Amino acid sequence: SDLESIPHDNCSDPDDISAGGTFEVPVIGATRDEPVSCSETPNASDVTFRFTLTEPHDVALIATGELPAGGSDVASLSLRSSCTDGASELQCAHGDPTELRRRAVPAGDYFVIGSFTSGASSLVLRASFDPPTTPPTNQSCEHALDVSAGGQWTGDFVGVGDVTMASCAIMGQPDLFYALHLDESKDVAISALALEDGTQLVASLRKGCDASAELQGCQIEHALVTHYHQLSPGDYVLV
Repeated sequence: SDLESIPHDNCSDPDDISAGGTFEVPVIGATRDEPVSCSETPNASDVTFRFTLTEPHDVALIATGELPAGGSDVASLSLRSSCTDGASELQCAHGDPTELRRRAVPAGDYFVIGSFTSGASSLVLRASFDPPTTPPTNQSCEHALDVSAGGQWTGDFVGVGDVTMASCAIMGQPDLFYALHLDESKDVAISALALEDGTQLVASLRKGCDASAELQGCQIEHALVTHYHQLSPGDYVLV
């Protein structure tokens, strides 16, 4: 039947994405074979992918459901070590686009279940496998990175938890902490840029670790710049 001829519809025929790149799989007529834990669509259909790592890598998987008339829709991705065993799931992601990132995934065989809304005509998956990285060390206020001398730093939020709430933040946003010590009053400029399109950053300056010590000026932007005039001497924490 036509249903049986749909490529990569189930675990008997996963699309091999080991080389990385962009993969577009037609999904009209695909069936629901492997439930995805984080999908918000009841009875969502799915397609399957597989990849092999010969050594540890950082894994980034980004997916969208493509609509027949153009545009995109939400999709879900489940990364697991067994295609047919949902209990082997390592991570699940849902969104538009869906972004699933995992640091230092060990060598081995892995499977990805991509589910989508019934209106989608294809699922587009971008896969990249990069050298393994180590987690950032400034994931708590107690281990904040000292930026008192000024400069520029790059950080990432892969595998980082949400441990505090800024006044303009939303639940589930991961946190990195930076320490600022001033011996005397100074004007302070803080700028931050999200390196991925559509991503917003939150910047919250506090006089100490506690969220109640937040100074005025919490911002959420893709690219943000905050100026503090004559900030008094003391110890501050930027979240």
